[in-house]
Amino acid sequence: MTDVPGWAEAQAEAEQALAEGGAPFGAALVRTADGTVIARGHNRHYQDGDPTAHAEIVTLRNAGALPLPEFAATTMVSNAIPCFLCAGAIVQLGIPRVVAGTAEWNGERTPSHDFLIARGVEVVDLQRSEILELMLRFVAAHPDDWQDDLGAAVEGMDLSAVEPDDRS
Repeated sequence: MTDVPGWAEAQAEAEQALAEGGAPFGAALVRTADGTVIARGHNRHYQDGDPTAHAEIVTLRNAGALPLPEFAATTMVSNAIPCFLCAGAIVQLGIPRVVAGTAEWNGERTPSHDFLIARGVEVVDLQRSEILELMLRFVAAHPDDWQDDLGAAVEGMDLSAVEPDDRS
């Protein structure tokens, strides 16, 4: 399903992050009514030395100071389910919908997925296998950075044992 407004931009941002040596996460903020991309961004944690510069946060910064009612009319499109940091910002701003390239790892929903749903955010999982491939490329090139970038949210997650075809 590549016809999702903002998907191509989010995926391109993730590829850009990886090309820059960063964690391969990309996002786009889309006006839900007409599919217009308002802003886009990618993870810049390592590039900027800022542990809060996650893709969704960078995208929200790039969107500027929109009035809260405008955020309520948007969808956050991300190549992977937002972490707790980003999920908190989505909830805080009243963004009602998240479209994620993948919302599961090894067949299990992430805790931030449940956090979003519990707060009334609709989560759409596109189940895109290429997202896992991006993550595996990042882990192979930067094995110590995976845990560092996502922190406690991925404690114990071992992507080194996952094959791109291991989707349940």
